[in-house]
Amino acid sequence: MGKDRQATALTPKMIEARAMLQGLKFVWVKGYCRVEIESDNSVLVTIIQTGLATNNNYSEVKLIQNWRLKNWEVKFRQILKESKRVANCLVKEAKSEMEQLIIHEEPPSSVGAY
Repeated sequence: MGKDRQATALTPKMIEARAMLQGLKFVWVKGYCRVEIESDNSVLVTIIQTGLATNNNYSEVKLIQNWRLKNWEVKFRQILKESKRVANCLVKEAKSEMEQLIIHEEPPSSVGAY
């Protein structure tokens, strides 16, 4: 294993923060000026909304806070776990492709009618 890779196991909060950060970068490049990010991780949403990200140990959370300061409107909203049907289907679909960004213009057929 190279020096750049740590053998530390990623926590769910770290994985979700990384996904949020990659999503922010993606929509910035696409030119969106208003973005709303939904998460069922209440701790992560609270840390980001309150600005506590600057005191957080996870670099992704600190970077999310920096991306929020760009010239755009970004809102983070907590949702219930039950509201994540589409996200859960996408996670199941992408388990073998964790290092790739997958973009769906339309929900995949595995999601069904939403």
